[in-house]
Amino acid sequence: PATMVVAAPKANLRQSSSAKSKIIAVLSRGDGAEPSLASGDFVQVKLADGRSGWISKSLLISRQEAGRLSALSAENYIASRPNYLEDFYKNSTMKDGPTFLVILDAVAARSPKLDEYMRWLETSKQPGPPNADPAAAIWYGMESRAAASAGHHAQSLAAARAAVAADVSDADNLAALGFAIVRSNDFSAMETLPLLLLQSPGSTNTWVIIGSWAAYRGRDDLASAALDIAFKRSQNPKTTRAFLEMLAGQTSNPIVALALRAAAQRNSTDRAQNG
Repeated sequence: PATMVVAAPKANLRQSSSAKSKIIAVLSRGDGAEPSLASGDFVQVKLADGRSGWISKSLLISRQEAGRLSALSAENYIASRPNYLEDFYKNSTMKDGPTFLVILDAVAARSPKLDEYMRWLETSKQPGPPNADPAAAIWYGMESRAAASAGHHAQSLAAARAAVAADVSDADNLAALGFAIVRSNDFSAMETLPLLLLQSPGSTNTWVIIGSWAAYRGRDDLASAALDIAFKRSQNPKTTRAFLEMLAGQTSNPIVALALRAAAQRNSTDRAQNG
């Protein structure tokens, strides 16, 4: 059998090593794929039926790792790693700089000090987590994204928490967790919020998630300021506005939805031009 298997619930097999290449097959989690040539982010694989094609490297893990993870639900995996946040914070630089709450207070006040804090965050190099589990981060991260696409927000949240427990330095999984929290309206998992700011201070996603959390907490000043930073950091404000409108329609929390829609309207290009 192939040494590697597909970790994602669904994965596209392409004709060539490009995300724009023709899809020649859709593979399922656990399908064997023997890799050969590599090209950028893609690897050429051969399937059990003899077909070959190209697939993203990030969608494959070893057969041995897949066997281990397929026996663990997201909840059971999280339970197996009870100290993942504590272990990371022990080694992070967060303890050497401004605290998370100090930074948020500067955001809410729109203080000039925020520029100094942002420079510290953006230049602060974080050590890798001492016990990262990259295969699990891929396995549960892909599971979370598939569940989110299907509108299964509780399942997406559980899988995203497992992915972050596997590797707290993975910024994409941290953001996926944040959005799963907003969509499911289960803000009890926001203990990872400082991690998101630490790992991706310049990301639009980070500030959308912080703004949503602040709205949930009734911090209107912080919510407004954080969501404005999201637009300031955005490379495509039009896309960001559309995303906020979509997220507002997905969350079941009317206060969060109102804050997201208000930010989209406040940062509207048309409104700015008419003003």
